Amino acid sequence: MTNEIIDVTPEPQETPATTAPDPARVTTIARAAYEINQAYCRGIGDSLAPDWMDTDKAVRIGVEAGVREHLDNPDITPEESHANWVKSKEADGWKYGPVKDMDKKEHPCMVPYNELPEAQQAKDYIFAGVVKVLSGLV
Repeated sequence: MTNEIIDVTPEPQETPATTAPDPARVTTIARAAYEINQAYCRGIGDSLAPDWMDTDKAVRIGVEAGVREHLDNPDITPEESHANWVKSKEADGWKYGPVKDMDKKEHPCMVPYNELPEAQQAKDYIFAGVVKVLSGLV
């Protein structure tokens, strides 16, 4: 028997390219985030939107985009997330308005993050937390 040293170091593996999150997973997380937001809104007396399945398709697509943003950038801050939301809404023709009006495309949260009321800022933290927790479960 020889005292030969056998190298058992595994061969380096190529890291797969980043792939888009599974659409069904994104939808599941988005629906949960949306419904949790609805519960929070009820708690603070905010106006409610329809249930997930009854809400406008554009709203569902926007929530799913937010989920993908958080999955792709887990360290994104609430301020960055809100700024991206505002840019997305502006690109779709939305502007500031004192009350949310789907027909006029006006929204009271179309302001810089630091100008949002604390109750609205909390939504960005809740959204990020829901995505983070559910991303490890679904």
